[in-house]
Amino acid sequence: MAAAFEQFISLNRSLEELNLNDCKLGPDGALVLGKSLRRNQRLQKLHLNQNRLCDKGLLAIADGILDNVWTTSQMQGVLIQAPITELDISKNDIELKDLETRATLCKLLSEPNSKLQALSMRDNLIRDEAAEALGSALKSNLSIMKIQMDLNPIKIDVLNELYFSVKRNVASHKEK
Repeated sequence: MAAAFEQFISLNRSLEELNLNDCKLGPDGALVLGKSLRRNQRLQKLHLNQNRLCDKGLLAIADGILDNVWTTSQMQGVLIQAPITELDISKNDIELKDLETRATLCKLLSEPNSKLQALSMRDNLIRDEAAEALGSALKSNLSIMKIQMDLNPIKIDVLNELYFSVKRNVASHKEK
């Protein structure tokens, strides 16, 4: 079943939005999904709310999206941006305590070829230190137009820094 799902997502050329909210994927299901994201060139919106992904599952998803960014940007010397524009990973017990997961998500957020415009990480277990790392990554990001980090145990001044980066992006896009 996992192999069939991976192949379906990998090779699908028409699926633009995938809603797997509350499917109990867990880290193992996220690993399968992450592998399929490496090759999918069409999927734009990915909803993974309430799947108990934890840090390990987020690592698999972020790795898959990042591999897709690099693969598409290197194909035949032509720069093509990876398709994921919206990612909802709310309510997944994500803490970003695992430094590899934190670094991979930060790399995704600072990747210049990423098309990611909206990120929802609401109602997880993310604390100040991890949120500050995300904020640093967002300083070099110009594509994120919306971020949701509420209902995490993050101090208001740290949240404001995150939102300031997004507000800067929105303002710069309005000027264009």
